Amino acid sequence: MTALTPLDTLWLTEAVRLREQQAGALDDQEANRRARAAGGDLTARITHRALGLAERDGMLAALHRWKQGARLALIVLAVLAVTSGAGLAFAAMGDGQAPVNVFWALGSLLGLNLVLLASWALGLIFAGRS
Repeated sequence: MTALTPLDTLWLTEAVRLREQQAGALDDQEANRRARAAGGDLTARITHRALGLAERDGMLAALHRWKQGARLALIVLAVLAVTSGAGLAFAAMGDGQAPVNVFWALGSLLGLNLVLLASWALGLIFAGRS
């Protein structure tokens, strides 16, 4: 597995804290012993304890799986964005034999963005009421 970034470390530490806040104290004698043995200041000991508990409870593996899925989703969405943008651009510009209507080209290129902006605004308005 890859090394943890500082953000991953803080993320797992906060996840363990929230889990303890909701479910009560975890069985952490071994993690406390390891944290004391590792030494360092209070922040380092808390982080070391949280990483030990996260590894024991499977949170570390879940984080790695989530990051892998997020990377895959990013790649798929980037490819989808490029292909849909290229398709819209080719459709707006035509085959190059006839003149291009500027308003039709702008409408077809910016229409999807306008629809998405309107749906976002409506979602924001209606989500605020509930």
